[in-house]
Amino acid sequence: MMGGLGPVSRRAAKQPLVSVVMTTHNAEQHIGRAVESVLSQGSTDIQLLVADRGSTDGTVRILEGIAERDISLDVLNLGDADEEAALDAAIAASRGRYILVMGQNDWFAPHALGALAQALTASELEMGIMALSIDTYLGHGERVSQVLDVPLAPTSSASEFRHGAAPLIEQGLFSVLRGKALLRARIDDLGLRMALCKSQVSFLAAYLEDVARVAVVSDAVYHATAAGESLAAPGGLAYAHREREHERLLELVSYWHLEDDHDLVIAVHRLHLRQIVASIERIVLARGISSIERTERVRDILEAPGTQRTIKALDKARGPAGLMYRWVARRNVMGCCLGARISKLAYASRLPLPRHPLSMLGLM
Repeated sequence: MMGGLGPVSRRAAKQPLVSVVMTTHNAEQHIGRAVESVLSQGSTDIQLLVADRGSTDGTVRILEGIAERDISLDVLNLGDADEEAALDAAIAASRGRYILVMGQNDWFAPHALGALAQALTASELEMGIMALSIDTYLGHGERVSQVLDVPLAPTSSASEFRHGAAPLIEQGLFSVLRGKALLRARIDDLGLRMALCKSQVSFLAAYLEDVARVAVVSDAVYHATAAGESLAAPGGLAYAHREREHERLLELVSYWHLEDDHDLVIAVHRLHLRQIVASIERIVLARGISSIERTERVRDILEAPGTQRTIKALDKARGPAGLMYRWVARRNVMGCCLGARISKLAYASRLPLPRHPLSMLGLM
């Protein structure tokens, strides 16, 4: 059932600059904060469209209550749709010139959307990238934030963007769809659908192939919420998915005819190394698998073609230092398992052991 389609059609008189789209499922704990962080931005040029995927808690009741008093919020009731189909439906029903995907547990800093809108219109951007704050809640309301804010002034040509993309790729900013304003017309022209792309990386890579005007808007901050124990999430076991994403980024570099751009190629491989390490950590720390299965899965990652290609590229470039890199390069299963446990201990003890913020979102 799509009970929210009526309100969408009745409110279609004006095209807002930005449509913030969100999918929800049993999100009553955080949905109020997420929605209010959009509606309290003080802009009348924003639509918020929420597609609910059959929530059985109070999510829909909360959303419909807010929608009754604020016409900026539209609600779609999609029953048991999966996340990809729900996102596609939300984008199709949105009215904004730009689409900005939001997570159900996330929130916008005050005035963030105003700063983003100003940047979008001032430079006629094809993509506006918000600064990404990954927030981990450690208990008693304590929040630890790690911010990904890679400077990129507005580019004016495809060549300028491509030659400035390496730091964005290396830091994983094209591994997550949230917090990026994309032109709705371009999404439609390319026929982009999450149900077809299957991953955020593939969706963004297709969008990025021929863009020219891109910028990071540092004073527009998007807060993504991560669980403190996300390192042990079973989803981290799907390393094959990370390999496909790695291949897609290499295909993007090839499409740009920049295979000889050392910084860009190494950025793709450095990102993949982080994904390799994060996948190993999740396997080692996962519950419910035997030590034999754990060892086999780690060995499979170390022997994977993508892993070996990345190690070869980084070795040639005098790759990163560190025990985990050396253990991965040497295909040392026991060393990798030990390194993962040390990393977990350091995190639990809040020691300053480097960890990429996106690993806390399960995107590494």
